[in-house]
Amino acid sequence: SNPRPLLYLHQSLLLQKQGRAEESNQLRNDALGLLDRKTISTQSRGYCYLMADALHKLGEYSRAIPFWERTILLTSEATDPTLVASDLHRLGECFCRVGLKDHAAVPLRATLRLMKDFHEDPRRAGLLLTLGNALRKSAPSEAEACYKEAAEWYAARLLYLSATPAWGNLGILCSEQGRHSEALEYQQKVLRIREQSPTLAKAHIGTVLNNIAACYMRMGRFAEAHQSIDRAIQLLTSEDVGLASAYSTKGMIFGDSGDDVQAVEWLHRA
Repeated sequence: SNPRPLLYLHQSLLLQKQGRAEESNQLRNDALGLLDRKTISTQSRGYCYLMADALHKLGEYSRAIPFWERTILLTSEATDPTLVASDLHRLGECFCRVGLKDHAAVPLRATLRLMKDFHEDPRRAGLLLTLGNALRKSAPSEAEACYKEAAEWYAARLLYLSATPAWGNLGILCSEQGRHSEALEYQQKVLRIREQSPTLAKAHIGTVLNNIAACYMRMGRFAEAHQSIDRAIQLLTSEDVGLASAYSTKGMIFGDSGDDVQAVEWLHRA
């Protein structure tokens, strides 16, 4: 097997951690240019695992998928089931990240079956969150149960900050179903916890304020919606992915309240 792509990808990861983005991107591009999917079927399990792991960490999810599939195919049945579950979970996460939610549900449900006797394993809570994300549109009731179980796992161990993604997703799911009061309650809980975490990046607070603004908008409480989204915009910077979403929410609030001129302006910004 050609070791250069693997070497370049891991060097890219190291440079990324050092903040040397330009050099990291160059090495990553060099590695991707050397990848040949036709030769994956001839690679060993160890090579495929290391490639999948590196590509996953670099956000190259679609490229990581065939390497995760090959890794799982070559895994012995005698292997620790939690390790097999970990590989299946990451395969499912890749499918989720590229928008193939129905594909993601298959390995994620298989992972949950493997983890059925490992209720204390923290990876189970992360799995439930990922499975909920995969099922939110196609099976919302099952997704809601996943989010609740994940949130309860963290809350039972007083890991409230870790529970906020599950509560936040419950809020989004409730909002999508028109359960706006429940949605707002979940999002406000997330906001309280995140505001009490001084080391948390401001973008995480800006994101939940955006979600709260959307809840208020759907409830027709436009003054409160503007107040929340203005706070979100103050916290988010041009480096944050959520800023465009916040601008879009601001535009939609104006649109729903009948101010089309301002709506167009903010949607153009988004």
